[in-house]
Amino acid sequence: METIGKYIRAVTPRTAEQMSVIFRKRHRRRPPNQLSPAQRAQLAEWALQFFTKRTIRGGRGYSGGDMRTWMLDQAYSDTEFFKNDPNADPKIMKAQWFAYLAKAAKFYRLHAYNRIVLSKIPTKNVSGVIEEAAAPESPLRSPELKFTTPLTLRQKEFLALYQEGLTMPDIARRMSVSPQQVHNLKKHIQAKMRK
Repeated sequence: METIGKYIRAVTPRTAEQMSVIFRKRHRRRPPNQLSPAQRAQLAEWALQFFTKRTIRGGRGYSGGDMRTWMLDQAYSDTEFFKNDPNADPKIMKAQWFAYLAKAAKFYRLHAYNRIVLSKIPTKNVSGVIEEAAAPESPLRSPELKFTTPLTLRQKEFLALYQEGLTMPDIARRMSVSPQQVHNLKKHIQAKMRK
């Protein structure tokens, strides 16, 4: 009887408020770190060094370079949440960052596979990711938009679709993500916009 009760609770339709409570419990927001944009750009350069030294193999329909590009983009977005003291010695920070990347590499690979193979999103060259991390210019920005920090590939993809006039549910379907993730992307881009 207890098993039947658990099944009924698991499959019972929930209201939007109940779903948002469940989503917030499962997907807690990570607070951003206190690193400066220059330190985050340095972490991005170290990520390029880390992934350049590793052999990243391609698969059916994608190359190792495509995989490396998406992995670097994910690493760059993690520079905002990497826990480290802003006043730490650069050598210690580099060692901690490399240890973090070694643990996160398999998740980056899965993320890259989903973006390349399942979503069929075209990639750019590897050097473009790091150049955009260090430079404030971006090819997808319109002339009137200015940002305090560079956008990730995913944020640029959202911005391009948003500027085409697509609705949020359409963008979520095109990017193969949930509507909540699209909403978060929009909030992050708005937070990066210069006032």
